[in-house]
Amino acid sequence: MNFGLAARLAWRFARAKGVEGFISVVNWFSLLGVMIGVACLVVVMGVMDGFQAQIVDKILDLNGHLSVYLPEHRKPQTAAIEQQMRALPSSKAVITYYDVEALVTNKRRSGGALLRGVRAEDLAQKQAVVQGMQTKDWSLEGNQAVIGYRLAQRLGVEQGDDFLVLLGQTSPEGLQLQPKRIKVTVSGIFKAGFYRYDTGVAYLPIDLLRRVQEAPGAVSSFELIAKSKPAILTLQWEIYSKIPNDLLIQDWAEANKDFLSLVETQKRLLFFILLIIVIVAAFNIVAGQVMLVQEKARNIAILRTMGADRPTMLVSFLLLGGGIGLIGTLMGLGLGLLIARNLETLRRLIETQFGITLFPQEVYFLAELPSQISFAMLLAVAVASLSLCLIASLYPAWQAARTAPAEVLRRV
Repeated sequence: MNFGLAARLAWRFARAKGVEGFISVVNWFSLLGVMIGVACLVVVMGVMDGFQAQIVDKILDLNGHLSVYLPEHRKPQTAAIEQQMRALPSSKAVITYYDVEALVTNKRRSGGALLRGVRAEDLAQKQAVVQGMQTKDWSLEGNQAVIGYRLAQRLGVEQGDDFLVLLGQTSPEGLQLQPKRIKVTVSGIFKAGFYRYDTGVAYLPIDLLRRVQEAPGAVSSFELIAKSKPAILTLQWEIYSKIPNDLLIQDWAEANKDFLSLVETQKRLLFFILLIIVIVAAFNIVAGQVMLVQEKARNIAILRTMGADRPTMLVSFLLLGGGIGLIGTLMGLGLGLLIARNLETLRRLIETQFGITLFPQEVYFLAELPSQISFAMLLAVAVASLSLCLIASLYPAWQAARTAPAEVLRRV
């Protein structure tokens, strides 16, 4: 096989003019199709990877690495178990929660909210909350509360304003009683960037909720933050080995398993769905090269009689299809990276110009459209695109290689 001759023939076929001009147009459309398909894959997969990464970061910032729940018979040992968990070598912080569902209201504006009783020093460990504070002079004492900015907008309150908390209660016989009322002052407003927390969570002093609910020492759960992600398994082992082993322990991945599995499944489905664009472009490569083989049958026959063997003809058409795929893939990667890097700016521009919402926070739980480009993702897209283009070139290349010179020249 003469590889140099095959490369020159591929270059010659790619520049078809005159009678073969239509074939050249088909090749150009094939190249554009590959470019658009690859760009769409890069943008969408970048968004999905960014979405997954941000969701994981938000989950860890807002929920910690491990959640520990005490069985009923361990409730009297709550304080001792808490001290044991704080003493674990791999534990960076332990956050104690007492959660209550309640109705919050202010000036005829109302809505449901999750009241999370917590100590001020524990809340300071929640990076997503602390970093998202609109002011730095927040506190959590007495009847103060730290609430999400969307909840503050819904109630029409700002820092220093008051609102009412209504806590339902029932009698021992199961009858609904008059709800308990607490007048709470907003000491801080945060923007966590996670819709569920921004719109429906209020942090109150844990002692306040315990006193109102007449539940001294009550704890809903403990959240443990490990010193690093690799230390999560070590921390879990330390809990099992040094603390009563009948505690219910749930790590962040297990707690959000269904959601993370859904995101991973969506990524795979979107990859294969958008790959259809490249497949359509590959059909154009097949059509263009089949027409080219028919148009150049006489030239191929002459080349065969002059010594060009079948492998040379086969490789020449594979190089032609592979070249279209390579150029289209590289252009698509460049275009996709450009769009992915400026995606949030483009989103805001489109929403402003057309008055539509492309990325509703209540659906996707994030305040901004994320995008994260990884080398592994780019490599997967490039390999898939080039493979499809080469596979599309196999049939016309095989057709050109099996051309019988005597049969073709006899028909001339």
